[in-house]
Amino acid sequence: MPEETTPSGCPPPHDHALMGQIFGEEHMPALHLLHVLRTVTQLMRSLSREGAGAALLSPPRMRLLVHLMIAGQQGQAGLSPSDLSRHLGVSRNTISALLNSLEEQGYIVRTLHPEDRRQFRVQITPAGEALVRESAPRHGALIESLFEPLSAEERAQLLAIGERLAGHLAARAAALGLHSPYCEPEPAAEPSSSE
Repeated sequence: MPEETTPSGCPPPHDHALMGQIFGEEHMPALHLLHVLRTVTQLMRSLSREGAGAALLSPPRMRLLVHLMIAGQQGQAGLSPSDLSRHLGVSRNTISALLNSLEEQGYIVRTLHPEDRRQFRVQITPAGEALVRESAPRHGALIESLFEPLSAEERAQLLAIGERLAGHLAARAAALGLHSPYCEPEPAAEPSSSE
């Protein structure tokens, strides 16, 4: 028998009672919150991918190139594929596929590591930097548009709650020996007294 859904694609309301019996009614608010967070994440990914169709770079390619660009500006002589995989929170196979396509297009170069010839370093090329500079403003505008319905105050509240939850989950992951892509945000710079 096919699963019944509402016109929005959501499970019918009577499923809530059944889920409450399975998971415990006291856990339903947390499960609902998890469902909403997953839905928001999926919709943001879909919309940013769709918006990237008109852009020159997909979101994962943008994140990878930006990370390489920043590393280069900080004087790092390239990053390893493992570093990129950890930073982006994706598998090594995914990184390999991204690197292959970006290298074919001339946006990155891979060079052998100077001390360990079994490894290589990845660097962004001038063409890759030019592509990032051209694409980043449109990408930023797209991301900004996803948060349009929220006021500045609501965005700040959401950010504070999200950072608090991410920090808690990262600590739990670390306690279990799991990798977490979350990094604690740096405190905002204090305004100088001359302002």
